[in-house]
Amino acid sequence: MIVCNIFGLLIWSVRTAHGAGDLIKASSTESGSVLSWNVVYGIQAVLGLWSGGIVGQSGVSHYFFFFGNTLTSFLDWTRYAKTPNASLFGQGVTCPLTIIITALCGLIVTSASAQIYGQYFWNPFELLLHIQSVSMTPAARAGTFFSGLAFLASQMALCIVLNAISTGMDMAALCPRWINIRRGCFILTVIAVAICPWNYVNNVTTFITVLSGWSIFLSGMTGILIFDYFLVRRCQLHKGDMYRGDKTSAYWYTAGFNWRAIVAWTMGVWPLLRTFILSSSSLSTSY
Repeated sequence: MIVCNIFGLLIWSVRTAHGAGDLIKASSTESGSVLSWNVVYGIQAVLGLWSGGIVGQSGVSHYFFFFGNTLTSFLDWTRYAKTPNASLFGQGVTCPLTIIITALCGLIVTSASAQIYGQYFWNPFELLLHIQSVSMTPAARAGTFFSGLAFLASQMALCIVLNAISTGMDMAALCPRWINIRRGCFILTVIAVAICPWNYVNNVTTFITVLSGWSIFLSGMTGILIFDYFLVRRCQLHKGDMYRGDKTSAYWYTAGFNWRAIVAWTMGVWPLLRTFILSSSSLSTSY
């Protein structure tokens, strides 16, 4: 549904604008280090959006990070894999391809819609609302309705699979006596509404800043996973010890915590916190 919706918007915008618009043809307005850092900033924003799903496909050693006696949602997902290398195709082929195509479609739709309406709409929901405000024909109303419905269904499915269920798994693993996966989903739902997430998509600057901030915390975690699994442990894990929550487990560490991983993650994140805090402060002021 969402694939048809994206390509439907793409076809409509390009056909109506009689091309991809001027944004595709425009040259860079920056140069030198400013341009280079803007490119890095954009890459970090994209990685922040996708890194959670990528790590979740094969995070076989994620539990080393904080809890030596707790299996997190990453292990719960990968237990359904039939082979150890089941995630390689998704990470190496389909995930990069999906990222590139999605970003390209969004760029073309924004460029073409600017040719039509004279302003840029980086948020597809704002584009649909603007179409309704300037055109109340039956075709426009039907098109925006079904397009919005497709986005809604996609977001609901994404939140359930990647957010609600994974958080429920984590909470159930931490407190299995009191919390199961369903209760964890309910807890996350309450928290998700309380933090007012709609403020994060008010404008493109806020949205990109939030995604970049997410990648700050995940990048250090991803590095630990890679080096711990491939270099330190050389792809060797004691599966039986993963399910023992006491000192007999090889992954119990210090009272169930791997303090070395915590220190390594902190050292990798703290140099970036100043910029993240300044960006967050400016966003909170704008609210």
